[in-house]
Amino acid sequence: MSLDLVLEIGCEEIPHDLLDEGIAGLGTLLRERLAAARLTPAAMEVDGTPRRLVVIARGLPNAQDDVRVTAKGPSAKVAKDADGNPTKAGEGFARGQGVTFADLVEVDGYMTHARLETGRPAAAALAELLPKALADLHWAKAMRWGTDQGPFVRPIKWICAVLGGKTVPFEFAGVRAGNQSRGHRFMAPEAFTVSGPDDYQKKLFDANVLLYREKRRERIRTQVAQQAARAGGLPREDAELVAVTALKTEWPVAVLGRFDATYLELPPEVLLTSMKEHQDDFGVEKNGRLIPCFVAVADNEATDMALVAHGNERVLRARLEDARFFFREDRKHRLEALLPRLDSFMFQKELGSVGDKARRVTALTRSLAPLLGANADHAARAAELCKADLVSNMVFEFPELQGIMGRAYALADGEPRAAAAAIEAHYLPRFAGDALPATAEGRAVAIADKVDTLAGIFGVGLIPSGSQDPYALRRQGLGVALMLADAPSGVRLGGLVSEAVEQLAGRLTRPAAEVAAEVAAFLAQRLAYGLEQDGLRADVVKATLAGACDDAHDARQRAIALNAVTGAEGFDDLMTSFKRVIKIIPDGFVPSALAAERLKPGPEADLWRAFQAARERMGADRPAPDRLAAMAALRPRVDAFFDGVMVMDADPAVRQDRLSMLAAIRDTFRAFADFSQVAAP
Repeated sequence: MSLDLVLEIGCEEIPHDLLDEGIAGLGTLLRERLAAARLTPAAMEVDGTPRRLVVIARGLPNAQDDVRVTAKGPSAKVAKDADGNPTKAGEGFARGQGVTFADLVEVDGYMTHARLETGRPAAAALAELLPKALADLHWAKAMRWGTDQGPFVRPIKWICAVLGGKTVPFEFAGVRAGNQSRGHRFMAPEAFTVSGPDDYQKKLFDANVLLYREKRRERIRTQVAQQAARAGGLPREDAELVAVTALKTEWPVAVLGRFDATYLELPPEVLLTSMKEHQDDFGVEKNGRLIPCFVAVADNEATDMALVAHGNERVLRARLEDARFFFREDRKHRLEALLPRLDSFMFQKELGSVGDKARRVTALTRSLAPLLGANADHAARAAELCKADLVSNMVFEFPELQGIMGRAYALADGEPRAAAAAIEAHYLPRFAGDALPATAEGRAVAIADKVDTLAGIFGVGLIPSGSQDPYALRRQGLGVALMLADAPSGVRLGGLVSEAVEQLAGRLTRPAAEVAAEVAAFLAQRLAYGLEQDGLRADVVKATLAGACDDAHDARQRAIALNAVTGAEGFDDLMTSFKRVIKIIPDGFVPSALAAERLKPGPEADLWRAFQAARERMGADRPAPDRLAAMAALRPRVDAFFDGVMVMDADPAVRQDRLSMLAAIRDTFRAFADFSQVAAP
């Protein structure tokens, strides 16, 4: 017989940024605890709303399985004396197990006792397990209330715990579990009795609560689109806003609002940010342009929704008026007029002001831009202005608009469009999976800005460790690695980092050479991570970067090519040739210049000529797949050489020549990848 469990923890409103975390954490914790308690359900789902965390587990066993438990005691040498009689340690262990010493069994030199532990009824086991699991649930922010109540994310108002139609008797945070739940706070606040999952879900829906987050997201998308259509438009797509709104509501209801069309003079990003950040409102557009409407999502189907719309309009009007004031104040002067103010804002105490950083980024951008195919003047102008909007009124009010307002103000000032776009793009990527800058100018400024940060922060000893990364260096390093991997081949990590470190002369607290080496190694690590995230095999990435990684673009192409042929026809030829060559070269061997005329006719000279011809196809300027094919094609000559030539000849000069030839072949292979690190398919 199997049983179904409904567990609901009713709380005061859980902040939206903690709700997802709580749902995921509770699910993981209970799955582990139920499995350990021998109560694994056939299926389990965990979800929640701002007022409740819910677990529905179906097909729980009626009781725990019986299990044989073996207790391990002291070693036999300690438990018994020389005559085999029990010592105090041996008798104490037996007494603790509730048996006599004669009942103990020696296993692998230790005294043990095995007993059959009879499984308890599921209800009894859960009554002990559930409060402990809830107490162990981790929250980034938790609170206490009352006397010795908590910690939990928010004060608990009720607990519903029903197994097979009966209440699971336990208490947590001063609240006793029962068989009742509650509906929507305003629309259906009355309590109702729960008998099982299906009964619970139906009654919850009837009480105006959509339990599942995806259902709420679907309802929000549908209703927002319907309300936008009333205004003749479409909602501006914003998956993040849909998700956040779903986490803030139990019964989402969309309503259309309007604002004065004169506010459309503001940049679209300002309007959308004012709507989103203050009220979680959706913008409405028509033919790709915003119209003076918005859609709000309430958590209540009020009798008069027009009143709800009016309230949202009134609040948004005040926000938009503030934004228009800030915008007009900022437009009283050009963006470049803000540059002197950057010298008053500290970037980092050892590294100077934001103005100092902007000047370093400008110099680095100017040397980097031509290598990326960017217009050096436009890129340098973007770098010069890229931090100016940080001291604008608008960005002071809406920090999330940094870069966006810089672009808008630069365009209004008549700056080149490429420079204006690069101002916004230089912050990319802002988070994992975010887009990279779309233009070469944007990439030049973004790379220069991030490399300057990396060099500076490493240079003053603030290297990220464990989970501590206050300057987001891992994200910035990954962004640099991915941008360089996409960029034209020719940018060298080492040279780029060295130039950034040189510009920080006099500010670093650590040796410059040491800092440059560490930053370059850090970027190589981030490149490896990025390539693995793209689906390339970890061993292939490691082998490729062991070959060379100073040119991130070339390294990526080599990794892709090697990943594609690993395990395919021809790969064995490649690996066999490489392994036969490297195995015979002694450790510490120093090759010398090789005179081709000294090579004997036959397999020895044939291999050298074949290698010379193949080396032209192995250059870094050739496509990576062609380079691999050229290496693989050497196998017949390599086999013939080893079959017909004694490498370790008695004549030292002959032996030196032959080993030097093999070393040249090995080094050419290794410039592509260290094939010895590629695991067998």
